[in-house]
Amino acid sequence: INTLKPDYILLEIGVNDMSFPVEPENAPFRLSNLLDKIASACPDAKILLASISPIWTNRILDYNKSLPGVVELKQKQDMKLYLCDMYNAGIVINDVPDAIHPNDVGYAKMGNVWFDAILSIERKTKLPSTPSNVSVLAGPRQNIVRWNSAFQAKGYKIKRSLSGSGVFKE
Repeated sequence: INTLKPDYILLEIGVNDMSFPVEPENAPFRLSNLLDKIASACPDAKILLASISPIWTNRILDYNKSLPGVVELKQKQDMKLYLCDMYNAGIVINDVPDAIHPNDVGYAKMGNVWFDAILSIERKTKLPSTPSNVSVLAGPRQNIVRWNSAFQAKGYKIKRSLSGSGVFKE
């Protein structure tokens, strides 16, 4: 951080603390201290803090619920901090084979959330929420995609690829 002085810092943190409980109740406090160190070292950077994607432990629900409060407090201190919703990014159990680390498909989904968040910040618009409960019914001539609407969504773009790591087209 001191050498490169990035414009953006993407941070998804707490996965290990929630998976192998390392004082999970103190995780928001440790996060707050880390954010202070990052902002002190690079005050002009925009920090994108992601909620933890589903790793199938109830501890992450409590941790994720604490993040908006941390973000609000730091924003009141003039930190350029934004919350990204990775929990509802459509990552499913098959995308996280060891229940901790995403595979290529999971990382592609995360990358889309990061990209949309950076685009929103650059356009000075509200960070997007992601649809939840996404399901696909595959048919011989068409696929039916359903989801619960994202908060304040005005529209959706559906992209597809012939492979999980391939080029996605609208």
